[in-house]
Amino acid sequence: MNIIIPVETPNRELIYKSQLASHLAHEGFDCYLTLKKFVPELVENLSPCIYFDKGFHPGVSEKIHKQIKDRKGFIVSLDEEGAVDFPDFSTLENRYSETLFRNADLVFMWGKKQRDHFQAKYQTLSSERVIVSGHPRFDHLIQKTRRTLQPVIEKIRAQYDSFILVNLNCGFGNNIKGDAFVRENYGPRVRHLAKIMAYDKFKLEEYLKLIRKLCAKTSHKIVVRPHPEESLAPYQRALRAEIAAGKCVVTTEHSVLAWNAAAEFIIHPDCTSAVEAVLQGKRPISFLPEHPQKIATQIPVDASTELNDIDSVLDAVSAKGEVAGPSDVQEKLQSYFHLDGQSEQNIVSAIKKLNFATAGRRLPAGVKLKLFLRGKYDLLAKKRNTFVMEKQKGFNLGAIRAAIESSDFKDSKITTLATDGCFLISHG
Repeated sequence: MNIIIPVETPNRELIYKSQLASHLAHEGFDCYLTLKKFVPELVENLSPCIYFDKGFHPGVSEKIHKQIKDRKGFIVSLDEEGAVDFPDFSTLENRYSETLFRNADLVFMWGKKQRDHFQAKYQTLSSERVIVSGHPRFDHLIQKTRRTLQPVIEKIRAQYDSFILVNLNCGFGNNIKGDAFVRENYGPRVRHLAKIMAYDKFKLEEYLKLIRKLCAKTSHKIVVRPHPEESLAPYQRALRAEIAAGKCVVTTEHSVLAWNAAAEFIIHPDCTSAVEAVLQGKRPISFLPEHPQKIATQIPVDASTELNDIDSVLDAVSAKGEVAGPSDVQEKLQSYFHLDGQSEQNIVSAIKKLNFATAGRRLPAGVKLKLFLRGKYDLLAKKRNTFVMEKQKGFNLGAIRAAIESSDFKDSKITTLATDGCFLISHG
């Protein structure tokens, strides 16, 4: 049976999806790890197939769902944003809509808290189809991801020594494509968007002040990692002197997991990366100026030491020893993330129970050539599109091979179908 696994942000997704694909290949599946743009062509030519939905978007996802269902395929939901949300659950209610539960053959939930919320909302969810699996992205932080990223971690440490990592998430207020794009693209599906955009702009200015003071008052180098959808220009303009003096670096290179592991201190507003940092054994600081309760995601803040003014942050990173974190953080995270270390196995076991009527088709040679040529053409076009280049950075054969070689299923065969982002993972 063919499985299509789309990838949108490789720095966040590629390690665990490569390892999940390798596990599934070991069970006899052919897994197509691909950028989303190749998905319609793959569904057309590989059906019936299993499609991993990485996030339901009303008005967009229905088209690909219909294409799959019309060809007797299966839809499996493993959302990339399945836990961290605003207090009113507005984002998750949009992503886990009634349409998704109706269309999907399996829905893997990150934690019991989310499953219980939607069970209460819809009341007809089947426990055989809606499964609290956890998410491999977090399970793998403990061992597999560390093994994969160790060379990168060592490279970062050698280059930056002792540094403070500042992770940002101002993608709504500082989007590389501008405010008009954000309103058009996110307006229909993000509640309080205008307030979030305004707060992002304010938050960015406050963080620039913080970074300048950190550069001036500490001996650490400051590494700033904006969200992949952010414009780097405001950082580069405001921190021009600090960058020139070698005190500050603004980068989107490498996975945030490698930066987390290598950092002396981690500062963020309300980023999911804070949860990952905690699972990596770190104690992050949440600097959230004027903490806006309705439009800040609470879980990353709860997982961190929350400080709301710049002087408090400076005191924390100037003190000797670790930052003191909340004592009940693991208990808080468990209900949202189901941290049993078995999410990959939970997912594979459930997929094996799907009722396949046919084995699926092989990809025709003509389609392989079409994907290859389109990949070559799009690779040239991508070099002219900064937004696309930032989001797709790191999706390549070498990165996939490194992830698989550090997994429990190392003997998978990797076939490149398009150098721009389409690979077949099959059993060696």
